[in-house]
Amino acid sequence: MNKRPAPLFLLIFSFFVTTSLSSQVILGWSGGYAPDREINRNIYVYNTINTPGLTKQMPEMHYYQGPVVGFRAASDDGYLELLWNRKWASVSSEFDSSGVPMQRELRSRVNTFNWGGAYSIDGWSAGMSFDFGFCKGMGKRAAKDGFKDRDYEWLWTPEHFLRLVNRILPDGNTIWIERDLGKFAAVRIYAQMFWIATDLTSEKSGNKIDYWFFGSELNYANPMVQRFNNYGLEIFLKLGKS
Repeated sequence: MNKRPAPLFLLIFSFFVTTSLSSQVILGWSGGYAPDREINRNIYVYNTINTPGLTKQMPEMHYYQGPVVGFRAASDDGYLELLWNRKWASVSSEFDSSGVPMQRELRSRVNTFNWGGAYSIDGWSAGMSFDFGFCKGMGKRAAKDGFKDRDYEWLWTPEHFLRLVNRILPDGNTIWIERDLGKFAAVRIYAQMFWIATDLTSEKSGNKIDYWFFGSELNYANPMVQRFNNYGLEIFLKLGKS
């Protein structure tokens, strides 16, 4: 998979560096809550069906966290920024298989470049970004002894064409309210909302996420899709001219 950012982002970065009178590097951490309704519906059925054999039930997937890195061009009235935001969540279960302790782990990622801006006054700001990126997930099932040495398998990824489109066109927005913590730090409350639902299907195998849980497809009336909307808090440092 080609993981290089689209040329658009390089052009925006060059604009920040060469034209801004107040360029700053942003380094921070993001943590938030996501409903993840379709994933958690599968987890609920999985726990219900396998209750007798589970030594540890799989909790619902809700809490995402990860680094925030980027650049900001600021003035007295506001700022423009480009952020790379990588959030992930992980849940697992444990069970016994013919006397062998086993573990099943599910991971979800929300990776986006967020290009936006905000209006500022008296240390407060309110803003919005257009978000470019995609959501993907992977899982692993193995004996607990040597679990860390086993590879994960991709459970859902956008198909190749959509990956290319998402590097050029936005597929979501983030809105936020931010408060300065002195000159070199800030905290913000955000909501990230995706326009398009992700198909929870492996591009490689063609299997939906329920096949990984149960070995067969569940007969839901709705397709196995989900929007990875999430809401939370970010705190970061602003390094550079202010």
